[in-house]
Amino acid sequence: MASRERHTTKYSGVFYQIDRKGNRTFFVRYKLQGSRKHIEERAGSEIHGMTAAKANLLRSERLSGKSNPNTQRKLVEKAESSKNQWTLAKLWEEYAATRSSDPARPYKSLGADEDRFNKHFSSISQLQPEQIDHINYERWKRNIAKGRSPTTVCHCGELLRRIVRFGTERNLCNGLPFKLSLKKPDNRTTEYLEREQLNQLIEALKLEEPITGNLFTFALFTGLRRGELLRLEWSDINFEQGIVQLRDTKAGKDQTLPLSEKALSLLENHPRHQSGCDYVFPSPQGCQWSRSSLDRVFKRIASRSNLPEGFRLLHGLRHQYGSMLAENGANIVELRDLLRHSDVRVSERYLHSSDEHLRKRINLLGNQLESLGVMKIMGT
Repeated sequence: MASRERHTTKYSGVFYQIDRKGNRTFFVRYKLQGSRKHIEERAGSEIHGMTAAKANLLRSERLSGKSNPNTQRKLVEKAESSKNQWTLAKLWEEYAATRSSDPARPYKSLGADEDRFNKHFSSISQLQPEQIDHINYERWKRNIAKGRSPTTVCHCGELLRRIVRFGTERNLCNGLPFKLSLKKPDNRTTEYLEREQLNQLIEALKLEEPITGNLFTFALFTGLRRGELLRLEWSDINFEQGIVQLRDTKAGKDQTLPLSEKALSLLENHPRHQSGCDYVFPSPQGCQWSRSSLDRVFKRIASRSNLPEGFRLLHGLRHQYGSMLAENGANIVELRDLLRHSDVRVSERYLHSSDEHLRKRINLLGNQLESLGVMKIMGT
């Protein structure tokens, strides 16, 4: 059994206690200059080579100021450690810089990820991954979900997972103390405008400057993604062959897309910016649109055309393009190729019909049944 009895040594201010195994543990007692309070601290055990003489030497260093007391030393170590702690904010900076510097693997979602981190990670950005328990994680998710779609919550969770994985793979930090399970939301909802709504949108686009209005009209003619539209340059258009070359696409490779006669006609009559820039659809300043500037245009057009709530303009027009292709007889393979999907299952969302199109179909069926004498059977 360990003894708490203090055994004195021949050195003033040095004593020892005996542990339950019979080993001596040495302590020093001293008072710093200008202080009324005595300090007692453990010097070490004899099984680690500590002796009364060594403990006395340590006490002398403390009194002379050559070394700091254990409490002060621990505070300094803690402060130094905090400087080197890999918080989420620090991990994000390193992750973004590393991903952006790899030319073989372009970081296409950098802008979107940066926007997500700045908007939604402030409450956990100064925490280390191991400090984020499951309760904190759920609270963080609930805060993001207020007024936002499940897809946004899922994207933020996926970004958190990528950042933490980056840190653990490089031994910069420990992982999360729980298993991060992400449920991918069902985002197969297709944004679609009925004919009257589409007419209102077209009228609203006529009020925009031609370069801006044509951006959205061209999106409806081609189904191009937002980034593809904004990056499109005149050198990407081949008028003779009637195709457009799409660079740095979502698929990770350049792609070509045939253009309809209407799309080519729009481009042939499309005004070039007075600055002579290479972009087909530049901002009013002659450069590529910023996210905030384009969002203001979205809001203006949505207000003028009374778009349905939740309709995302450029993304919605891509959905409109796919849906109208299907209504005009495009099969699933043609939808996949024109929308440049990697899998036909993604294209299935567009195989739906408007009320008007359905009404035409059932009227055709009704006419066919009438020709077979069904109406006579019913006595009408």
